[in-house]
Amino acid sequence: MIAYLWLLPLPGLLAAARRAGPRWEGPALLLTWILLTLFVGLRRIVGADWDSYLLMHARAGAYSLLVGATVNDPAYMLLSGLLFRLGFGLPAVNLTCAAIFAGGLVLFVRAQP
Repeated sequence: MIAYLWLLPLPGLLAAARRAGPRWEGPALLLTWILLTLFVGLRRIVGADWDSYLLMHARAGAYSLLVGATVNDPAYMLLSGLLFRLGFGLPAVNLTCAAIFAGGLVLFVRAQP
């Protein structure tokens, strides 16, 4: 749980950067995106669903990309199957999904007043 404490300053950083002007807001949003991506994407053997994701990654590599997309969540299976074929493991899939998630979150936060 202590690992989550280092995320607490991020909202303050974003608020301070926004008040400081656009010159600081962009780098603060980029730093937030990087930190969230690493925090979410580098988790390993965390949660009850870890074994399920390992199985889905193996299945994504065993089937063709189009067939794999029909087995489970299409976007996840396509991404997982593609990264499997490129020689990457589940951590690369997690980092990619985390980057997409964090990017969407940062864009949402940026649009808020």
